[in-house]
Amino acid sequence: MRSLKKCLSIAFITLSLLLPFWGDNVQEQVKSPKFIDTLELIVQAIKIFVEED
Repeated sequence: MRSLKKCLSIAFITLSLLLPFWGDNVQEQVKSPKFIDTLELIVQAIKIFVEED
Protein backbone atom coordinates (compact mmCIF):
# COMPACT_ATOMS: atom_id res chain seq x y z
CA MET A 1 0.00 0.00 0.00
CA ARG A 2 2.88 2.32 0.78
CA SER A 3 4.44 1.82 -2.65
CA LEU A 4 1.08 2.56 -4.27
CA LYS A 5 0.87 5.85 -2.39
CA LYS A 6 4.42 6.65 -3.45
CA CYS A 7 3.67 5.94 -7.12
CA LEU A 8 0.50 8.02 -6.99
CA SER A 9 2.40 10.88 -5.36
CA ILE A 10 5.07 10.79 -8.06
CA ALA A 11 2.39 10.72 -10.76
CA PHE A 12 0.56 13.65 -9.19
CA ILE A 13 3.74 15.72 -8.87
CA THR A 14 4.70 14.96 -12.47
CA LEU A 15 1.25 15.81 -13.79
CA SER A 16 0.97 19.03 -11.81
CA LEU A 17 4.38 20.25 -12.94
CA LEU A 18 3.83 19.36 -16.61
CA LEU A 19 0.24 20.61 -16.82
CA PRO A 20 1.20 24.20 -17.76
CA PHE A 21 3.08 22.85 -20.79
CA TRP A 22 0.08 20.90 -22.11
CA GLY A 23 -1.15 22.38 -25.35
CA ASP A 24 -0.88 22.61 -29.11
CA ASN A 25 2.68 23.93 -29.38
CA VAL A 26 4.40 21.34 -27.18
CA GLN A 27 7.50 21.16 -29.38
CA GLU A 28 8.19 24.88 -28.91
CA GLN A 29 7.64 24.70 -25.17
CA VAL A 30 9.95 21.70 -24.76
CA LYS A 31 12.83 23.86 -25.94
CA SER A 32 12.21 26.49 -23.27
CA PRO A 33 14.47 26.65 -20.19
CA LYS A 34 11.40 26.65 -17.95
CA PHE A 35 10.46 23.18 -19.22
CA ILE A 36 13.97 21.89 -18.56
CA ASP A 37 13.88 23.32 -15.03
CA THR A 38 10.54 21.62 -14.47
CA LEU A 39 11.95 18.28 -15.62
CA GLU A 40 14.86 18.70 -13.21
CA LEU A 41 12.38 19.31 -10.37
CA ILE A 42 10.51 16.15 -11.30
CA VAL A 43 13.71 14.09 -11.31
CA GLN A 44 14.75 15.47 -7.92
CA ALA A 45 11.31 14.75 -6.45
CA ILE A 46 11.46 11.17 -7.72
CA LYS A 47 14.94 10.77 -6.21
CA ILE A 48 13.63 11.94 -2.83
CA PHE A 49 10.80 9.41 -2.94
CA VAL A 50 13.15 6.59 -3.94
CA GLU A 51 15.72 7.43 -1.24
CA GLU A 52 13.07 7.19 1.51
CA ASP A 53 12.88 3.40 1.12
